[in-house]
Amino acid sequence: METKAINQKQKEIYAQWEQSSMDRFCKNYSRLIDRLQERESISILDIGGATGYFANALAVLLSDKSKVSVCVVDAVKYEPWENLTNKVQFIQADALTLKHLFEKETFDCIFANRIFHHLVSHSWVESVKNMHTLCEQVYDLLKQDGYFAVTDHYYEGIIWDEITSKLLYQYTSHNKRMIQKLLYQMGAKSAGTGVCMLSEKMWYTMLESTGFLIENELASPGAWRNLEWYKAFGLLNKRYSLDNVMVCTKKQHEPGRDCI
Repeated sequence: METKAINQKQKEIYAQWEQSSMDRFCKNYSRLIDRLQERESISILDIGGATGYFANALAVLLSDKSKVSVCVVDAVKYEPWENLTNKVQFIQADALTLKHLFEKETFDCIFANRIFHHLVSHSWVESVKNMHTLCEQVYDLLKQDGYFAVTDHYYEGIIWDEITSKLLYQYTSHNKRMIQKLLYQMGAKSAGTGVCMLSEKMWYTMLESTGFLIENELASPGAWRNLEWYKAFGLLNKRYSLDNVMVCTKKQHEPGRDCI
C-alpha cells in the first residue's frame, strides 16, 4: 500500500526531533537495553530511525557486553548517515517493504519510534491498514524471544475513540495551501502530508490482534492531558498523551500463524 512522502521542511523537523530525543529514548528503554545486554549477540532493526543517532547510541551502549548489529530503515535519506556508517547500517526504503528487505533475517529487537502515525495513505482507512500491515511484518521479522519497542502518541475521542484520529487525518492531509498554512500556524507540523493517530485502545487492539503481548507500558510525563476547548471542539478530542512507550513480546506460537 502506498504511503505519502514527507517534504523537506518536515524532514528537517523530524531530524531535529530524533536527535533531541535520543537521550530520552535511551532512558525510557533502559530496562529493555539491560535485558538485551544479557545476550551474546544482538540484531536490532530501527524503523524510521531518521538521522540514526538513536541507533548509533544503541550500538555504543550494547557493544560493551555483546556483539551488536544495528540496521536503520527510513524512506528518506538523512545527511548524518554518512558519518555513522561504521557502526550502523542504513537502508533507504519504505517501512512497508520490510519482509522483502529481510527475507531470511530475524531480529532480537525492533524499534519503531514515532513512525506509525506517519504511515499515511490516501484515506484514513488505508492509513490504519498500513499500521496493521507494519505490525504484521514486524511480528514475522521478530525472533520468538524478541522484543518490539514502540514510542507513539494516544488521542482519545470524546464521542468514540476513532473520531479524533479521523479528524486529525482529514485536517492534516488537506492539500489546499491556505489550509496548510493555517495548520502550520496552529502547530501541525505534518500539514499537507497528514498524520494518523490512534487511541490507547486502538493501539492495544492492533498489537494484541497481531499476536503481541504488551509486557510493559510507560506513559509520557504528565500523561493524559486535556486539550484547550477550541482544540477539543475542532478535533472532538477528550485527552491525549505523547511519547508513550510500549514494549511487546510475542505470545505463545499459535498453530496456523506462519513465522520466519
